[in-house]
Amino acid sequence: RGTVQKVVVLPSNSSASGELILEELQVFQQQLYVSSNEGVSQVSLHRCHIYGTACADCCLARDPYCAWDGHSCSRFYPTGK
Repeated sequence: RGTVQKVVVLPSNSSASGELILEELQVFQQQLYVSSNEGVSQVSLHRCHIYGTACADCCLARDPYCAWDGHSCSRFYPTGK
């Protein structure tokens, strides 16, 4: 289960530096739908192949949709809440 966050990064010289979460949305079946003037695109949230073929790279990515399966960085299927 994932969320998409709309975040504002505040300048470091402001009185309240850091990040401010403006909105948090639930993701529909691990897919993100992005729209623009050109149309709508569907993007999978599990793109584990981008982390390479090393266990350390996969684990250090801390991607909630990916896990090391002993051979490669693969899609993670949560089994419960």
